[in-house]
This record gives sequence, C-alpha cells and structure tokens, in this order.
Amino acid sequence: MVTACAGGDIEDGPTFSSYTSAATITVGEDELDEDTLGTEDDGLEGDAAGTAEGSPTTTATAEGETGDVCGDGAITGAEVCDGPDLSGEDCTSQGFDGGTLACGPDCASFDSSACTSATCGDGIIDGSDVCDGADLGGETCTSLGFEGGTLACAPDCASLDSSGCTSETCGDGVIDGNDACDGGALGGETCMSLGFDLGNLSCGADCSFDTSGCSNVVCGNGIVEVGEVCDGAAVNGQTCVSQGFAAGTLTCSGNCVAYDISDCISDHGDCCTNNGYPGCEYGAIQTCVCNLDSYCCNNLWDNLCVNEAIDDCGAVCP
Repeated sequence: MVTACAGGDIEDGPTFSSYTSAATITVGEDELDEDTLGTEDDGLEGDAAGTAEGSPTTTATAEGETGDVCGDGAITGAEVCDGPDLSGEDCTSQGFDGGTLACGPDCASFDSSACTSATCGDGIIDGSDVCDGADLGGETCTSLGFEGGTLACAPDCASLDSSGCTSETCGDGVIDGNDACDGGALGGETCMSLGFDLGNLSCGADCSFDTSGCSNVVCGNGIVEVGEVCDGAAVNGQTCVSQGFAAGTLTCSGNCVAYDISDCISDHGDCCTNNGYPGCEYGAIQTCVCNLDSYCCNNLWDNLCVNEAIDDCGAVCP
C-alpha cells in the first residue's frame, strides 16, 4: 500500500523514530524492556551462581577460604597431610630414628608423638636398637641355639653379643655350658667349699657334683660319722687292750678324731697286790675302786680292793 503525503512525496513505508531505553516491545503477552533485553554483547544475567541452566554447580566460598576438607584422606589446598595421606613422609624423613608418623588433627602439621630417637646405653630398646644394656628383647643363649651361657648386648646396641654362650658337651673333661664339673674337672671345688666338713667330692655322669662322699661331722652326738674315729662313748669297738695296753678304759677325744688313752695302763702295776695307801698307781683304776670302797684309798689297799679292781674296774692281773 502506498500512501501519498502532502507535498507530493511518496514514502515507501512507515517511518519510525528512534526508540529510547524506556521503550517497550510487546511480544505475545509479555512486555520486555529494552534495558532488560540489553544488547547482543551484554549476554544474559544468570542466577546467583552465574551459571547457565544445566551446567555443574560449584559452591562459592568466602573470600580467603581454600575449600580444603581436612579428614577426607586426600591432601588439598594448603594441607600438609590428611589422615593416612602423609605425602610420603615418615618418622625417619622427619629426623627421627623410627616410630610411626601421623597427621595432625588440623591437617596443617605432622604428629610425631609416636616417633622415637634411639639412645644407646639407656637400657631401653628404641629406635634402631637391637638391644640396650640388660634389655635383650627377651633373647637368651638358648633362644639363639646355644646350650647355655650368658648373652649380652654389643656396646653400640646394634647386635647381640653371644661370646658368653656355650655349646655343652658333658663327658669331654672340660667344664662348659651348664656343666658344674666334667669328669675329673671339678673347677677347684671340694666338699668343704660346698659347705661340708670333710669327704671326697666327685662329678656325676650328668656333669653335676656328686656329694655322696661328703659329710658334716657332728662331734658329740654319739655317732661315729665319716671322718670321725670315735664319738663320745662310741669307740668303734676298740678298747685299751686293742690299742696295745694291758688294761684300762678307752674313751674318745673331744674332737672325735682320736682315742683318749689316758685311762689305759700298759701293765698291772701294784693294783693287783696288797699295799699301803693309796694302793694303785693307775689313776683310772684307783678312782674306780675308791668310788666303790673309800677304805682302799684312805687306809689300805688290801685283797678286797684288788678283787674290786679286777672285777669292777678293768684291772688285768696275772
């Protein structure tokens, strides 16, 4: 359609003036402001996260935060470690000798409380110590395969010292291992060194001491024991006559190692004959008779006294 204008000019179509920013355009039932539409280069305003519909959502963080999650087992952001993830570090890389390194609760530092530093000589096995002083970690010579002996720790705590361990061979005549003795080798021991009074010590077939030949002397108990000749009235069947005397009473010495022959007589003397006071030159017989008949010692040693000496006091008369 062609419209004629005043002045005879003919225009090809309607002429529109420029729209302002406040102009609106009706599209269907909606009216959109030009400001809302913007220009081609302005793009579209998105939601608060600034993403187009259908794209992944990333949680925004406050200014200065890293987004690290301590405790998820993975080192992120400024974390030094996280749970079991120690970034390849351990106690030795941290300057210790051993132990177990852990991660601090804030993931910002390592927890070295379970790490150890070896101190050889403190009597405690720690760090790289195999042993330390008397602390042998429960090991002994026998646990190492020896028969016996004394296990020790090397001065540097790096190894066990088995030089004091032995392999026993009983019967070779050499005291070793657990041998107390071996054959004739008694290690300088005797019955007396083992607490007995006397006797002969020997070595048993199992290389332990045989003390059956040892004894303890108890002089005065009336029993003749090993090492004793007699004991009190027990004179082992001996008499003055068996000891070469003519008569008398044999007794035992106070130490039980010899006979007491002081009351033995070598001949009959004048105890068998009538004689004057005191009547008998042998003290034991005279004392015996005088205890029975004081007249014999105070007045006259007569035939009655002689008979008493023979019958009651051991006098041997021809």
